[in-house]
Amino acid sequence: MSERTSPLLVDIGNTRIKYAYAESNPLNISTLNCANIASLIPLLDDVPEVIVASVKNEGVVDQLKTLCDDRSIPLQHVTTEPQAFGIRCAYSEYKNLGVDRWLAVLGARLHTLGPVGVIDLGTAATFDLVIDAQHVGGWIAPGFALMKNAVTQNTSKVFGDDQLPESLSIGQGTAQCVNFGCQAMLEGFVLSAVRHLEQQSKDYRIFVCGGNANLVEHMFNERIEHMPDIVLQGLSRYCQK
Repeated sequence: MSERTSPLLVDIGNTRIKYAYAESNPLNISTLNCANIASLIPLLDDVPEVIVASVKNEGVVDQLKTLCDDRSIPLQHVTTEPQAFGIRCAYSEYKNLGVDRWLAVLGARLHTLGPVGVIDLGTAATFDLVIDAQHVGGWIAPGFALMKNAVTQNTSKVFGDDQLPESLSIGQGTAQCVNFGCQAMLEGFVLSAVRHLEQQSKDYRIFVCGGNANLVEHMFNERIEHMPDIVLQGLSRYCQK
């Protein structure tokens, strides 16, 4: 018998699994991380339902479904839709839009009804734009690690290290130059999003999430905000659907 009355929300990303317990106010959700599906097992005896979204292959969701079935816990698998909660997806082939991007869009609308962009700095760097009730579209680019790998693996004398730069500066060695160069590319990605939104309205907001959001944290202000829980906030909207 479950003790909690709120569902367990699970976001299976390319490199991390994030989860949270649904809240009556989605803005109060607090995201936690775990290493793998097996790490969720202790949580399953304490919840009435699991709501999951995944950008990985269906096999990962199937593993979680088996665990839920063994405990007679209903599982709701959320995927990208052509329209949900009054918001239309820009993609004509809507299933090609990563569900994490879709949920971030739905989460963003909980914070503002004005023009809004969501930037996810994870394995890939993505930007999605929402104006009125329309997801207008977005961008996809390599994330920090992918950029580093691209330049070090495809050039003979360029090498990197495992350091993450604390602030953008000028490198004085090859590894430093790679780190700062990739960080500069992420800053340019954010600045391009700002410029695009400024063409739409001066009253815009940008929410930044993802594992490498800290690389642009010096850019955060009243318009550009760190919103690490935005994907699970969007997923929580399906508790009432």
